[in-house]
Amino acid sequence: MPTDSSASTLVLDALANHDGFSFGAGRETVYEYVDLEALDKLFERTRSPTMSLQFDVRGATVTVWKSGDEFAVYVTDRVGDSTTPHEE
Repeated sequence: MPTDSSASTLVLDALANHDGFSFGAGRETVYEYVDLEALDKLFERTRSPTMSLQFDVRGATVTVWKSGDEFAVYVTDRVGDSTTPHEE
């Protein structure tokens, strides 16, 4: 399971807090768009002091950024200008 400061936890929190974002009543989940365990491993194992990654999730672009021990996750609508930052 991800820890509170893991990339996957921050992504899930940012998606949950993004205005208008929802997977709806269907069976679709975030796992259909990104492997959260692989995301955590990627950010845990990198030797680069600064790293970022973008991926699309149901009409939104998610940007995960890490510099040292600082994480930030931004969710941006692909149509429109709404951005919700989630930082730790």
